[in-house]
Amino acid sequence: MGNRQSPYLPCQSTIMAQSKNNKTGESTASIEPENSSDNNASTEMPTHNITLEQLHTLQNQVSALFSIHQELQETTDLITEAVNQIIDDPERVAMSFEEILVLIKDVIDRSD
Repeated sequence: MGNRQSPYLPCQSTIMAQSKNNKTGESTASIEPENSSDNNASTEMPTHNITLEQLHTLQNQVSALFSIHQELQETTDLITEAVNQIIDDPERVAMSFEEILVLIKDVIDRSD
């Protein structure tokens, strides 16, 4: 279940130029998102100037969010598996809400 690839991969950007401000010593990067194959001007994003530190922070945040997304997807898959077990067993359909939650928790705990 954990090997499933998400359709929501981080978007790709190209660093167009890097420069350093001689007065402040601050490095900046000009980034531009890679355009999709349709080249639709209405969806084209503008170029933004951000510091390299901001770029690295953003990359770290995207990586963290992607990891969280993967964990949520795995948890969703486990909950779906537990619900399917309940649906497939006529005796479990009559279970109380609390019993269902315990079963879901057991399925999730077994995956760890």
